[in-house]
Amino acid sequence: PNAVDPDAGGPFRERASVRESLGIPSDRPVVLYVGKNHPHKDIPLLTQILSTALQRDASLHAIVVGRGLEGVPGRLGNRVHSMGVRRDVPDLIRASDLLVLTSNTEGCPNVVLEAMALGVPAVATRVGDCPWIIEHDYASEFRYGGRPLAALQGLDAAQRTVYVGTLNKALFPGLRAG
Repeated sequence: PNAVDPDAGGPFRERASVRESLGIPSDRPVVLYVGKNHPHKDIPLLTQILSTALQRDASLHAIVVGRGLEGVPGRLGNRVHSMGVRRDVPDLIRASDLLVLTSNTEGCPNVVLEAMALGVPAVATRVGDCPWIIEHDYASEFRYGGRPLAALQGLDAAQRTVYVGTLNKALFPGLRAG
């Protein structure tokens, strides 16, 4: 079983400070992808989703983090902040409004658990344990997702159900999110 310590990686930098260091205004919506450049992670789907979302919302920014991802979605413009491996992933998660997972296969993705433990909702393809750990709650789509989610709504390029929501608290009753 996977476990996540929501306090690991702390003390955390302030959200505004992280965004400022990346050149992202504090009032802009931010989606985050954390992974690696591997066929299982479906980076072409990520690129397609980000391209559509960035066209739909001119204020949206995306942070893309992981091994082999330096510049991968860079052709999408200056609102995509593409980075390699980072040691401050918890800070990047907390500076984001929404996590995106585009994998075509997973077990129990730690990054989804980590994001939701830090209070950041997730949009994920229906793979592995995602349908089990993400509580699909339409109310959360608006309460938690806000503007970034509106830009992502209706996207299912791979004909896979996209789960949107927060941590399934029935499965993790002792965890305090956020």
